[in-house]
Order: sequence, then C-alpha cells, then structure tokens
Amino acid sequence: MESKLELKELENNDNKKTSLTQSVPTSLKDYKSLNSQKGKNKNLPIKIPISLFISFFLIFTKIFYKEKNIIKDEFLNLDSIKSQIKEKNLTSFETIYGGDGNIGNALFILNNLINICENIKCKNVIAPEQLGDLIKNKIKINSTKYKENEINILPPSYKQKMSITLDIDPYLIFKYRYKSKKHKLFLHTVKDEILNNLPIYKANPDDLYLNIRSGDVFVNITHGSYSQPPLCFYQKIIQENKFQNIYLVSNGKENPLVDILINLYPNIQYKHGTPIEDMAVLANVYNLVLPVSSFPYAIIRFNDNLKILFIYDIIINDILVYWYAEDYYFKKMKFTIYKMKPSYKYKKIMKGKWEKSKIQLDLMIKEECINNSFEMIKGVSVNK
Repeated sequence: MESKLELKELENNDNKKTSLTQSVPTSLKDYKSLNSQKGKNKNLPIKIPISLFISFFLIFTKIFYKEKNIIKDEFLNLDSIKSQIKEKNLTSFETIYGGDGNIGNALFILNNLINICENIKCKNVIAPEQLGDLIKNKIKINSTKYKENEINILPPSYKQKMSITLDIDPYLIFKYRYKSKKHKLFLHTVKDEILNNLPIYKANPDDLYLNIRSGDVFVNITHGSYSQPPLCFYQKIIQENKFQNIYLVSNGKENPLVDILINLYPNIQYKHGTPIEDMAVLANVYNLVLPVSSFPYAIIRFNDNLKILFIYDIIINDILVYWYAEDYYFKKMKFTIYKMKPSYKYKKIMKGKWEKSKIQLDLMIKEECINNSFEMIKGVSVNK
C-alpha cells in the first residue's frame, strides 16, 4: 500500500517537473507566444494607441461643434422660422422687424435683418427705431442669394403702417450675426441714404480725432467685453505723430481719460455732440483713434476720407473675425491700420472682465506702453 502511494507521489512530482520545464521559453518566439497566451488568460486591459485616441477626440470635437452650431444657429437652419410660417399659414414672411440698443447696434441689427430676410425670401425689412433720423426713405436692394428677389429697406415709421409678420428678438438677431458662417454685410447698401441725412462736416486731412468711449460702460455694465484702452495708448499716438490739430470726440466725461488728456494737452479740442452729430464727424475724418464700441466701427463704413486708423488690440481679434470677415467696405479699404497689443498684465486684468473696478480704472491711467509698439496692417490682410 505504501509503495503504491509512493509511486503515485513520484508520478505527480514528475508531472509538475514536466509542466515547469514546458513553461520555460527556449527562444524569443516562444517568449512572445507565452506572453500572448498570458494576455488571453488573464484578460489584461487593452492598450489604446495615442494616435487612435487623438483621432476619436478630433472626430468627437468636430461632431460636437457642428451640433453646437445647429442648436444655436436657428436662423441659419431656418427651422424655427419655417415652423412659424406653418403655424401662421403663411407662404413666407412678408415683413420683418427687430431692434434695440444704440445707433451702432441698430446698424448691425439692420444688417442682420437683411441677412435673415434674404434667407427666408421676405420682401420688407423695417429699420430699427434708433435709425429713424438716418433712414427716411425706402431703399430697394437686390438679394445676393436669390436673383429674382428684391428686398425693401423701410424707415422705422413703416412699423405703424404695415403688418409685421415676424418681430425678431434682438438677442436672436445678434446670435445669428455671430454664429452664421454665411453672414454677409449689407451696410454699404444704406450708405447714401445715411450720408444724405447727416449734418455736413468738413475735416482737415492733417488733423487727428480721438474717439473715446464714455457714458454707459462707466455707469451701467452690460457685459465684460467693454474694457477701454489705457492713457498711454493715446499719449504714444500724440507724441510719436505730428498732427496739426487734435480733437477728442466723446459721449461724456465719465471715462477719466477724457479730462486727463484735456489737461495734459491743452491744444486738444473737446467735441461732445448728439449721436448724429458725432456720427457726422466720424464719417468724414481722415485720421481716427477708435475705442471698443460698435458705434464707430459701424460709422467708418460710410467714411471715404479715412487714411489712418489706430486700434488697441484688447478684443480686436474677435472684432476682425465677426465684423470684418465678409465686409464689402473693409475688402476695398485703402487706409492703413495701426494696431497696438496690450501688455500681459493689462490683458489679464481687462480682457473680457470689465466691471469698472478701482483696480481697472487705476490701471487705465497708470499702465505704461514703453515696450508696446504699433503694428502696421495694410488692406484686407487685417482679416488675417
């Protein structure tokens, strides 16, 4: 009995030795084979190559971005408008309207309304109420999308005379403006009508005009993108250039730089008129310094005299992308743009964070532009 048990135990030991001997790889090929078997047996996690992960990420990003545009660009896809047409049993929207904000905003709203009208093949666009003193007659333009379609731009007074089939929320109008890749600019189509209704103003080709934004953004904060240029920006322009006369055009003195500049340079002539009077000035000057504001950016599209434009690059990249991209006026411009970039500190504290805090107001006055230079940009290359 003992011999049988001893024999069985010896056989078991021999089997163990054999299995151990077989598990030892004798070559590189055996080693790879053994590793592959271990991977299968132990259910090890699958390693995804980095390149494959990047590919998935890019595809997902592209799909998400496209979906984001579809969600936000309801006028681009026209889904909401088509549903309203169906609800009202209309074949199309005959007349559309929408408006809010100052004259600068109203001009861009008008431009956006024309874009929307062109997409839904409407017949009439009623200009925002803020343009009542500038657009007094009907303007007929041809659609750039549908050759058979003509669009009538009507004065705000028509709002009381006509049945409006679509009154668009101004927020949606601006949303269409900033998100639509097919957006076109039509402000040149109302240029003659607007210039005819502006007061006459004659500017000297050797004079400099500083347009400084004051008023609302130093009283009521609407959003954080209205940070204004620092004092040193204006000082550098005045000191490094020889202009015959210097005019400061502003909508008030809430901006502390207005009084400071007037005190620093007694030869500066201060101009504070109505929005229409200021518009007449900006539409005729030759050398202009711009603030962060839609008002002058809209008005200079009607200016055939402009030679030099000075801009502080606090949000200029956004402006170039959204406002100049397909701009009839800027593609044909003959003037030179000088752009100054802000310091890292100024950009960090001011860009997109405007709240007229004491720190920001102090920085506007104390910022130094010693290492800041002007970059000269010619023609349509500004869009890049």
